[in-house]
Amino acid sequence: MFDFAQRSTEPELMDCPDSSGQLLSQTLRQFEWINRYLTPSHRLLRRNVLKRMRAEPSRDWTMLDIGSGGCDLAIWLIGLCRQERISLVITCIDHDTRVVEFARQLVKPYPEIILLQADATILLADSPPQHWDFIFSNHLLHHLTTPDVIHLLRQVVFACRVQCIMSDLVRSRLNYFLYSACAKLLLRHSFAYEDGRLSIRRSLTLEEASRLVAEDPGLKSLCVQSMFPGHLVFSKPASSRLFCRPEPSS
Repeated sequence: MFDFAQRSTEPELMDCPDSSGQLLSQTLRQFEWINRYLTPSHRLLRRNVLKRMRAEPSRDWTMLDIGSGGCDLAIWLIGLCRQERISLVITCIDHDTRVVEFARQLVKPYPEIILLQADATILLADSPPQHWDFIFSNHLLHHLTTPDVIHLLRQVVFACRVQCIMSDLVRSRLNYFLYSACAKLLLRHSFAYEDGRLSIRRSLTLEEASRLVAEDPGLKSLCVQSMFPGHLVFSKPASSRLFCRPEPSS
């Protein structure tokens, strides 16, 4: 039986550069279903990003999507914006070249999406304060060490003008077994079953996330909340007073 008292550091299969390209592509295709039914991402984007843009529909908006994978969330949000005649440009970044190449074909019909292969910490380090209206991530933070999570969140707060929303899994035995049961039946011929279970073991608990924010002066303006099913969310409306570039975590 796995120990859920601490975060796992075991690498995920899809992050290995020599992993199967066919299984990786199938995993990325399954992310659309996973994001729709097993994450709160659509609700978060509707209730925060879309609702805020509706308040000023004539304005041009920008968003950064970190670790965008197959860009299914960006494509979905742009589709809603087109229906409502809202101007939004989303910069989608992923560090994995193979993932970016997969997504590149999907975003061709969407000039509103700028797709880049990039390291988020480097991109944000070069960004001026409040450069993007919205900064969003889904299932990114569990890929990082805790010091790197702290540093990235500091950078996000610095670079975000309106709202940042960083959603990730919650590490718990219950979430692990519920996901295992669901994924075993529905997510086949991909990395989604094994990597999804490992992702939960690599994630923070709600208590760890809350303590992380409370103990770091650069993050005390963030709030942490739990969301069904089995997720936690770091979020903050950006403040025009935050102009101190964050220092790397020691």
